[in-house]
Amino acid sequence: MVDINAFWFGPRLGAVHAACLKSFVRHGYTVRLHVYEPPTDLPEGVELFDAEQLMKRSELVSHGKTGSYALASDKYRYRILRAGLGIYVDADVYCLKPLPERNYLIGWENDKAVNGAVLAAPSDSRLVAYLNDVFLDRSFIPPWERKSRRHKLMLKKAIGLAADPTSMPWGTYGPALITHAVKSFGLEAEILPIDTFYPLHCSQLSLLYDADMTLADITTQRTCVVHLYNFLLPDRAIPETSPLGRMLAGKA
Repeated sequence: MVDINAFWFGPRLGAVHAACLKSFVRHGYTVRLHVYEPPTDLPEGVELFDAEQLMKRSELVSHGKTGSYALASDKYRYRILRAGLGIYVDADVYCLKPLPERNYLIGWENDKAVNGAVLAAPSDSRLVAYLNDVFLDRSFIPPWERKSRRHKLMLKKAIGLAADPTSMPWGTYGPALITHAVKSFGLEAEILPIDTFYPLHCSQLSLLYDADMTLADITTQRTCVVHLYNFLLPDRAIPETSPLGRMLAGKA
């Protein structure tokens, strides 16, 4: 069984992230949490990995507009793949059953784009090389941007004012980049259906709090994991019998 890897920066995981990591442990995976400093609420059975081995702490940058460390997480997950350590998962991905045994693990999030919350690819693949190389290109211009936007970025590049990654739109180096790459390299056949990893759209998160709902109501037979979009979860009471309540209790 291929190992599971997640990246974390901060003093505490919190209930949702801890429950998600434990869900992979319960399904027999070796789970590595890549950190600079251990969180105080590390779940039993989760191993620690020194993130400095793959990315110096000085490279830990946040998104300029939101302050989120998603940009650093994008960069780090591609390093995990390049190092051949196994499967990358976001810390808010809850495991319901073992993942498919495939060279590529990439899933559609909607009809047009993939997400990188669950990601695996051969370490020597063109996909992994490209995803890592983009972060080395300080003058990267997203090919999928509208023509006027690309022209503006090219003009800035010409006068030595290349766009900083932290100033680019949210998701540029994450889902947008992965979507562009898999399509460019003809990997669409490797992309798994929406309900495999992302059965619940981020606009439907209130269903997780419904005391009369079960996980069976929001998943299919193909669903292996549920991405919980933790940063978008409503801040309200979680009924014990709700899908999220059962996940937190390890009963899902």
